Amino acid sequence: MQCAIVGAPAGTTCTLSNSNPLASAAGTSVFATIISTAATTPAGSYTVQVTGTTANGQKTAQFTVNIKDFALDVEPDTQTITATGGTVLADYTLTATALNGFNSAVSLTCAIPLPLGVTCGFGAAHVSSIPVLPTALGVPVTFRITVTSSAAPNQYDLNIRGTTGTLIRLEPVELQLQ
Repeated sequence: MQCAIVGAPAGTTCTLSNSNPLASAAGTSVFATIISTAATTPAGSYTVQVTGTTANGQKTAQFTVNIKDFALDVEPDTQTITATGGTVLADYTLTATALNGFNSAVSLTCAIPLPLGVTCGFGAAHVSSIPVLPTALGVPVTFRITVTSSAAPNQYDLNIRGTTGTLIRLEPVELQLQ
């Protein structure tokens, strides 16, 4: 038996629990394991074909596997603020969007380490981590980067991190402190 994913992107494989099963009148179970690499497999529906070969010919069965994912987007993706010698703020909106029926909670955080004098917080309370359930239309979440007088004027490249299980997405955000 062979297993193939039609139009599979790099990093996507199909393996069978038994590539040479014995046929029986009651049927024989064979399990297909689909593995995808989050970095290279876009969300979508993929056709899996399992082909068995006997002396009498080949038989192919098909099923669909749905790869689900979420995306993050930040607006604006860059801001320039002027250091005042005190605390300055930069407000952003992050949108978490479900792809292909994704329906799990995602934990949003600012990827660390943050530069000295720079903090990041989500929602009205500016908490360091917040859960969000992405939807197909996108869920907006406000976040604020706070820069204190101890931060030197510089370009700060930060990442917003969305995590659910082993799936991690990073969305870059830039802050120019003049």
